[in-house]
Amino acid sequence: MVEALNEIAEEMPSAGQIGTERVNFNSFLAIKDFIPPQYFDNIDLQRESHRKQLLTQIKDEVELWNEETHNFNMLWDEQHYRIKNLVEADIGDNLRPDHSIHAMNLNKNCNKWTAILNLSNRDYIQGGELLFKHWDSPVRRDNNGRVIGDEKTSQPQWINEQGTLIIFPSIAEHGFRMVVSGTGARLYVNFEGEPWK
Repeated sequence: MVEALNEIAEEMPSAGQIGTERVNFNSFLAIKDFIPPQYFDNIDLQRESHRKQLLTQIKDEVELWNEETHNFNMLWDEQHYRIKNLVEADIGDNLRPDHSIHAMNLNKNCNKWTAILNLSNRDYIQGGELLFKHWDSPVRRDNNGRVIGDEKTSQPQWINEQGTLIIFPSIAEHGFRMVVSGTGARLYVNFEGEPWK
């Protein structure tokens, strides 16, 4: 299984060139096929070697995006991850950031960037789509065929597909729609930095 990740690393271009499509909106970046679908069966995030390599690839991409956008002062070794398993009736539509500023954390390191990697195939889950307060849901058509939304300010259609990586400032409010049926999973990674800049 380590061989699968090594194979991905050898085949993958350097950060900034990974994926089949890249869409950005303000400080948000979405990368389609950050991990190509054919590799998912060989990745086991319970194994430390797999997890470390994947987190390193994500860190490299976030680091490059940080340089291209905000250039926050970062502590790249300070990262925290969690896997969110989505099950029927889960709902996360009360949007909230991964970092908030308050009196108790003014002089402490804080989350500055969040990365979300979709681990699940959309064939196994209905609902659970990502929501962002400042990035509109993907454009859709109503029953009469009229377009709802603006492509310039909307998420790409593929944002919830397996292997898509989404990077955004941790202060951005986000969540997900209710899971109607099935199960899914996402990897959330938070990157810390010094409290100023």
